[in-house]
Amino acid sequence: MIFKGIEKRTARELEEEIENMGGHLNAYTSREHTAYYAKVMDNDVPKALDILADILQNSKFDENRINR
Repeated sequence: MIFKGIEKRTARELEEEIENMGGHLNAYTSREHTAYYAKVMDNDVPKALDILADILQNSKFDENRINR
């Protein structure tokens, strides 16, 4: 759900921004932690970090999706 949109960007905009860099967003969980990451080229790391920080700090959680 964390990739479903934030204050400044829709889910589609998030995906397009990363894909336009030739990268992708992903996440995984283990018993003790959850990791969110972006695979991008070296020169796109600052922008990818900005996007990940925005996702982690400003995610919108739609009540309908939570209930589903």
